[in-house]
Amino acid sequence: MKEYTSFGELYKMKILKIVLFTIMILPSISLAKCYYVPCNSNVQSGKTQTKASLEKDFNAIKEELRLVKQSYEDYLKTLKEGNKELDLKIALYRQKALHYKEILFLLSKSIHLEDKNINLKALQ
Repeated sequence: MKEYTSFGELYKMKILKIVLFTIMILPSISLAKCYYVPCNSNVQSGKTQTKASLEKDFNAIKEELRLVKQSYEDYLKTLKEGNKELDLKIALYRQKALHYKEILFLLSKSIHLEDKNINLKALQ
């Protein structure tokens, strides 16, 4: 940096800097204008777009939930029908088992009676 020895030169440099600064700033200030740009329409447009997008997504999710609920209800109905069938089968198997016990009891009594008849015939 160049050293200035006299007070006059320093003063001239300061004035030159001020003049250059004002020359650069004044045109930009004089050309500058303030504009009011209403953004309500942009905000409203964004709101409506967002609302429409959210409603679309919400309706899609709602439809999927309805389908899941319907399939769950169908599955539950199928399970109830299956449980009824299983209860009927269990009741039939119990009834069959009871009949088989009765048949076995009657067969064992019949065999026992025939055994006694054979013994009586053998004794006579």
